[in-house]
Amino acid sequence: GETFFGDPDAIPELKLGQYFKKGYWTNHKDEPITRAVYGQKLRFHIEFDLEHATIGDTFNFGLYDDDRNDYYEDTVKNVDDFINLVLPASGKDYNSEKIGEGGKAVIEFTSTDNLENLVEKCDTDKIFELYFRCSYNGKHGIENVELPTRIVNYLKLGTLVIDRYKMPGLNAKGTDVAEDMCYGTGYEKEKPIYSTEMVQKYKKQYQTFGFDNYTHRLFSNDDNSILYEKIEPEKTQEKTNKQDDLYKTKIDKLYVKMPNDIFVKNGIQLRNKNKKAYYSKEEIEKLGFFMELSMETDLRLWFNLRTLKALLAWGDLSPVLDEMIDKFKRSEGGIYENPVLTQAIKENPKTLEYCQKVEDYMAEQLKTNFDKLEEVEDVDAYFEKIVNNEIRFSNIRGDRGAIGKKFSKPAFSYWDTKNWGIGNLLSGRTLALNDIWATEVYLKQVVFNGDDYVAKYQVILWDHFGLDKPDLEKFYYYENGFRAWFLLQHIHGYKPFITKMTFTKEFKGNLKVGKAEIQAKRDAEEERDNRLRNIGLKKPGEL
Repeated sequence: GETFFGDPDAIPELKLGQYFKKGYWTNHKDEPITRAVYGQKLRFHIEFDLEHATIGDTFNFGLYDDDRNDYYEDTVKNVDDFINLVLPASGKDYNSEKIGEGGKAVIEFTSTDNLENLVEKCDTDKIFELYFRCSYNGKHGIENVELPTRIVNYLKLGTLVIDRYKMPGLNAKGTDVAEDMCYGTGYEKEKPIYSTEMVQKYKKQYQTFGFDNYTHRLFSNDDNSILYEKIEPEKTQEKTNKQDDLYKTKIDKLYVKMPNDIFVKNGIQLRNKNKKAYYSKEEIEKLGFFMELSMETDLRLWFNLRTLKALLAWGDLSPVLDEMIDKFKRSEGGIYENPVLTQAIKENPKTLEYCQKVEDYMAEQLKTNFDKLEEVEDVDAYFEKIVNNEIRFSNIRGDRGAIGKKFSKPAFSYWDTKNWGIGNLLSGRTLALNDIWATEVYLKQVVFNGDDYVAKYQVILWDHFGLDKPDLEKFYYYENGFRAWFLLQHIHGYKPFITKMTFTKEFKGNLKVGKAEIQAKRDAEEERDNRLRNIGLKKPGEL
C-alpha cells in the first residue's frame, strides 16, 4: 500500500497491521541469515509498534514450512506444514512469548535431526522454507500476520551442497553419455546418444534432488526404453535362430546374443536399436585383439573375466567383486552399493587425504561466510573445459581452483602401497572401481558451543563398472581378463552399471579458524616432529 522512491539501503518492509512491524531470522551470533543447516541454534526476531502494542503482553506463534509457493521443482501444496516446537526443559509446546523491552521479542530454538527426518516426508527438494504465523490480541483487537513479510526472507533450512564434481552417467564435459557406460554389438550409433534436452533436464534435476535411480534410470542403464524406437509393421522382419527368447546376429565369425531386440509394450512393437553402442566393430578391431578373441564364446569370456578377478581381488573385496561381475552378467544396469566396498574406500589413505582437503575448505567457508551460507552452496556440477590448452573444471561460479576448491576426487594409483602393504591393483580396488568418476559433498549438520563447532558431512562417490577405449589403451590392454570384459560390454552387449559409495564423517572447528590457521598449525606440528626425530625422539603420538 506504499510507494518508495530513491535508493533505500534495504528492501522496505511491507506494511502490516497496527502491532507487528517486522520479523527476521538470525544465527546464534545475531547475524541476519536466509540459509541454515541442521544443528544450528536459530533465532527469529520480532519488532512491535509500541504505539499500539504493550510490553509484557503475550503473543502466540507457530512455525510453518512454506509449500504454497513454487520453489523450482518442489511439490506445491494447498496447505503449509506445521512444525511443532518443544521446550527442551519441560517438554511442553513452545508456542508463545512475551513482548520485551523496546517492543522486541526473540523466538529461539535448535534445528535438530527430527527436522531432517520430517523434511524427507514434506519436501521433494529436502529443503524447508520457514516462516512464523503470529497472533496478538491487543487493545485494538486480534491481529494475525505471517513473518517475515517477504517470501525471499523465509529461512531455507536443510543439507547444504558443498560440491559436485562431474555427474554419474555423463561424460567429463557433461554433454553426452560417458563412454564406459555404453554397450553394444559392434554397430556404432549416431552421436550424440543423449539429446541436449535429455542432458539439460538431468542436470537441472540433479541440482535440486541429486541422483534418483528411478527418475534417472536412463543414465544408470536401469531402463533404456526411452531410446527404443517404434517399428512400423511393414518394416518388421522374421527372426531366426530363436533360442530361449534370445536372438543371434552374426558379426563376421562371431555370433552375438541380442536379448529382446524386438518386443511388445502396451501393444506397440518396439526395437532396441542399441543406441548406446559407442564403438564400431572396425574401431574395436584397431585395438589389435578383436580377432584374437573373436571365436571365443560367452563362457570363455566370462571365465577370463573371473580369472582376472581371482588374481586381483584378495581378502574382503573378493566376494564384492563376485557380486559385481554377477550383476554385470545379468545385464541389468542400475546402482550397486556394498558396505564392505564403501568401508574399504573410506579408510583408504587417498580418501582420507581428499576428506582433509574438503574439511579445510568447509572450515574456511564457515569462518568467512557463516552468515551467508547461500553463497557457500554450490549445486551445479563441475565439468571439463579447455582453457589455453589446459583441462579445467568449472561451473557457473567459475574455475574450481579460483574459488578455493583444491580437491576433486580421491585418486587410487595402481601400485599405491603406502600404509596398505599391497597396491590398489592387487587388493581389488582398481578392478572394483578403476577410478572414482564423480563426487558429491554435503554439509549435514553443525552443532555449536560458542564459536566451537562439530560439523557432520556426507560424501558420495560414484564410479562406472564399465570400460571404454582409453582403459584398454592403458594398463588393461595387456591382460586377457580386461579384454574379455571390454568384448562382453561392447560386442556382446552386456550393460555396465554405476557403483555408489556413501559415508559420513565429522570434524571439529572454530568460527575464527580457517584454512590458513589450520595449515599453520600443521606446519608447526610437522616442524616439531622433525626436530624430535633429529634428536632421536619420537613424536608425541608415538611415545
